[in-house]
Amino acid sequence: MESSADAIKIAVATIITAVVITIVLFISGMLNTSTNKAADSAITTVNEVVNYDITKYDGQTISGEEVRHLIEKLYDQNVFIRVITKANRSGFTNQIAVGSYNLHAFDDIYYRDSDKFINGEGSFKVTLGYDANDVFYGIMFKQV
Repeated sequence: MESSADAIKIAVATIITAVVITIVLFISGMLNTSTNKAADSAITTVNEVVNYDITKYDGQTISGEEVRHLIEKLYDQNVFIRVITKANRSGFTNQIAVGSYNLHAFDDIYYRDSDKFINGEGSFKVTLGYDANDVFYGIMFKQV
C-alpha cells in the first residue's frame, strides 16, 4: 500500500512540475514576443517622427538658431550629427564610434569662446544621410 501511495505522490509531483514548467515557458515566450514587438514599434515610431520632421530640411539653408533647435531635438535619438562652421572647418560630431554617441558633444554650442559655437545668425546648409535601406541615420549642417 505504501509503495502505491509513494508512486501516486511521485506521479502527481511530476505532473505538477511539468505543468508549472509549461506555464513558465509559455509566459516567458509571451513576454519576449511582446517585448520584441514593443521595441520594434518604438524604433519604427522614432524613425517615423524623425523622418517626418527632418525630411523637409534636406538641401535647405536654415539659420543657426534652427540648427541649435534641431540638435536639441536629435542629440539623444541615436542620430549621427555633424556640424561644420566657418570657425571650425574640420567640424565636430557626436559620434564616438559607429553607433555610439556622446550626449554631451553639443553642450558648448551656445558659448562664443567655444570651438563648437553655433552662431544663431549664421546660415547652414542641411544634408541628410540615409543608409542602403533608405533609413535615416544622420544629419550634417555646414555653414555657408
